[in-house]
Amino acid sequence: MQGLIDKIAKIDEETLQIAQDAEAEKKIIEKEMKKKTAQYDEELAAETEKRIEEIKKELSKKADEELAAHEKAVSEEIKRIEDLYEARHTEIAKEIFDRITGAGR
Repeated sequence: MQGLIDKIAKIDEETLQIAQDAEAEKKIIEKEMKKKTAQYDEELAAETEKRIEEIKKELSKKADEELAAHEKAVSEEIKRIEDLYEARHTEIAKEIFDRITGAGR
């Protein structure tokens, strides 16, 4: 009978040791997973920040191009108006004068 009790006690000790080993391995795996997760999060954050900067640069470039196009269009319109004024300033002044004074009605 003592032999059976010793065997059961040994099995219980081995079972306990297996459970402890499994728990220790579980903790090691959890630690590795936390480390990998943190590393992945850092890489993802860096990649996201890089992509955000690329998008900002693209948008800034596009905005600068659109602004330059608008400035060019405005400059061309101002030039056209100045040329028109230069060519017809006397006639335009007379028309304005006539409108103000009511002449020519």
